[in-house]
Amino acid sequence: MPFEKGNTASVGRGRPRKADKYKRPIAAAEQMIVARLPEIVAAQIQLALGVLVEETNIVTGDKQEYQQAPDAKVGQYLIDRIMGKPTVREEHEHEGGVTLRIEYGDSDA
Repeated sequence: MPFEKGNTASVGRGRPRKADKYKRPIAAAEQMIVARLPEIVAAQIQLALGVLVEETNIVTGDKQEYQQAPDAKVGQYLIDRIMGKPTVREEHEHEGGVTLRIEYGDSDA
């Protein structure tokens, strides 16, 4: 009896797909993130704006407060997440009047 394509006795018996293998851990991680999402977003915004840091000197016990500078990378990340990464368009003119347009980045922006 010749082998027929797609007709095998071992259908579904191979190594599990990665999506199936990690389905439960990913779902658990997503639930943890969803439960604390407002707190996570607030922390990201604080980092983007700058954070007031309070430290205690372990030798003298003196408390020191200072303002940590805003984190530009966090700010850019938040903007990109909300508005999407900008598409960069470049036009290059070549001899003979041929114009080459190049687009890269998010095409939905």
